Amino acid sequence: MKSKAPPGFINVDLDIVSRAKLGAIEASLSQTAYSLYSGPVRKGIFLLRLECNSDPKDADTATIKLCAAIEALGGNERRLWERALKRTFDVGYEIIPGCSAVHVSLRPETLKRVIALGATVAFTCYLGDGSHPGVPINGRQPIDSMPHPPSSATGSGH
Repeated sequence: MKSKAPPGFINVDLDIVSRAKLGAIEASLSQTAYSLYSGPVRKGIFLLRLECNSDPKDADTATIKLCAAIEALGGNERRLWERALKRTFDVGYEIIPGCSAVHVSLRPETLKRVIALGATVAFTCYLGDGSHPGVPINGRQPIDSMPHPPSSATGSGH
């Protein structure tokens, strides 16, 4: 019997921000993840936003799959990863109408792998109303906002 995804779970994005172009990592991870965006976000700063190319059943499964792909990087790709300014596993959930809360958890083993890779975990909850995920409801940017790619270049995200 196939496990059901938790209500509202979308996927896990892997965001890598660097001063170097990240095409080599994008190519190396193409069997595991597809690129939602790869390119500049401003002068001299590049973003690679990836998402699992399978339908993971939950955040742990998606994060572990992405961790394994990063752990397998060698040579130049591994150096690009280690020199990145930011490495973020962003767990995406949709807020289901009628729900008053979203519960998200990751197993300790998953978090240990993320930490060992020098990355962080973020959680993004989207309103289930079709609003654009890059625009906060109050119109203000979060204090630690991730650079967003040009809106014409974004995929669906998560």
